[in-house]
Amino acid sequence: MRSTLLYGAQTWALTSRLVDVLCRCDHRMLRYMAGVRWQDERSSNEVAEMCGVEDLSVKLRQRSLSWIGNVKRA
Repeated sequence: MRSTLLYGAQTWALTSRLVDVLCRCDHRMLRYMAGVRWQDERSSNEVAEMCGVEDLSVKLRQRSLSWIGNVKRA
């Protein structure tokens, strides 16, 4: 699911608004996959830990930095 969400993310001009939108989308998808409802009163960080994934903003940053390294080496 994340690979589709982040396809080509290393070349995007990331703004804070775009990162927020992507993180909210990711949190909603993780809640749906884990079967956690809003009434269960679990934070998004707890759901991410339960699923064993790290924060999406960290992955976005890693992809961006790897792209910069590839461009620099070329």
